[in-house]
Amino acid sequence: MQTLPRISGGPEAYEFYVEVSLQFICADCGAFIDAGSDIRDGEEDAPIRGPWAPRHAKEAMRLGWYVHPLASDGSLISFCLCPVCATKRGLLVRNEKTA
Repeated sequence: MQTLPRISGGPEAYEFYVEVSLQFICADCGAFIDAGSDIRDGEEDAPIRGPWAPRHAKEAMRLGWYVHPLASDGSLISFCLCPVCATKRGLLVRNEKTA
């Protein structure tokens, strides 16, 4: 099993993750949140981090999804866990107070 940071990434990691994959997909069980179906007209072409990305990042964090923190160089480590699988691994998800 992969060694993961105990605490999830901050909002920027969640926004980057959802922009790249358009959904949050659990690496362990395959559960997912589809963000692509909720991109509103005009948002898909927004320059860098459209307004839909922060909206979905906050929702995933609120629901307890774990997204790996960004690498030290700011690049995405594409790894995500649903709330159930994150809890099984003893991982913590940042919230608005700890982000």
